This record gives sequence, C-alpha cells and structure tokens, in this order.
Amino acid sequence: MTSPNPNDNNPYAGSDMGTPAGGSPQDFSGNSSQVPAGGQGGNNGAPAFPQFSGQNDYGQGQALHAGSKRPGVWKRLGAYLLEAIPLGIVSGILAKIFAGSSSNDVASLQSSATKVGALIFLLWFAYRIYMETSRGGSIGKSTLGIKMVNASGQHLTMQQSAIRNSWIVLGILQIFGSFFSTLEFIALVVIFISIAVDKDNRSVFDKMASAFAVNTK
Repeated sequence: MTSPNPNDNNPYAGSDMGTPAGGSPQDFSGNSSQVPAGGQGGNNGAPAFPQFSGQNDYGQGQALHAGSKRPGVWKRLGAYLLEAIPLGIVSGILAKIFAGSSSNDVASLQSSATKVGALIFLLWFAYRIYMETSRGGSIGKSTLGIKMVNASGQHLTMQQSAIRNSWIVLGILQIFGSFFSTLEFIALVVIFISIAVDKDNRSVFDKMASAFAVNTK
C-alpha cells in the first residue's frame, strides 16, 4: 500500500511563491491591498487616511497649523492703507462737491464730509464682506498676498466676515456724532496692536469671527 503523501492536501505545496492549487500567486507580505488615491481604504477594511482634496482655499489642501504662513502687523497695515488712503481722498472730493457753493463754510463742509464718510464706510463694509466671502480678501489684501480663511482653510462665511469687519459700523455711525469716529479710530488701534502681540498675528476681530489671515505669496 502506498503511504499518503503529506503534500497531497496542502494547497501551497510545490510552489516557492505560495500559489494555491489552481490559483495565482498570492502575496502574504501585508501589502496585498493598496489604498487608492484620495484616501479611501482598501477592500480589506483598512482605515482611510486623512484626506485633503486640494480644493480648499488655503495651501492647496494643506492643514491650517497655528503660527504658519501668517502675515505680520506691517503687512496687514499696508493692506489697510492701500484701501483707506484712496477712500479718504475720494471722500474728501465728494464732500467738496456735495457742499457746493457753501464749500467755503467750514460747518457745511464738515457736515457734508460726515455724510459722505458714513456712506463710504457703508459701501466699504459691504464690499469687504463680498470680497472675503467670494475671493478671500479685498484688493489691498490681494495686492500684498493676504487671504482671509476659516480654520478649515475655506472662504469666510458672510456671518464671519460681518463679525470680522464689524468695527467699520462705527464709521457708519459717525453721522450721529463724532464720538463714533473716535471709537472707530480706537478700534483700529486695538486691531493692529492685537495683531502685533498675538503669536498667530490675529486681531481681536479675527478671533471673534474664527478667522485667520494667511500669506498666499
């Protein structure tokens, strides 16, 4: 009687590659399944990798880390002045025009300047919200390579942008008294001081809105 061959029932017998009987070579190195691009797990139930689509507004999908790529106080002040100075010039010209024949009357000119200033602040407030929610920042910021984003690197929501720019409302309210113009100036001083002393270069209004200023160039 022929003795049974112990390899008869071994599906991997006779192969150095671990080939099952009637099958193809199989890899037992632990890499038999691959995680496809995009971070999805393989068929063996491997956990998906953290995924960044590359479609967000900051850093082409990079995570937003504290202290990284933050524009400093001088760069942000420069972005502010790039808009504030032209707006101030336009406001003065329009105030002179609207004052008309009584432009030599200091009181009339001041009243006209206050009304024009309030209107310009209102338009500037709406403009900044539109630009931050659609493009990441106003012209001044874009010129110097600054973008406003949320913690996920996306554009700010309308609510976030309105909160961040709420100090401009004080300029609109100057029509009710110079006291509000003083408050608006104080708010500006606080903004830039808070940027200068904060480790992430965030102003108090940035923090209120959960917003971050980041460099794009």
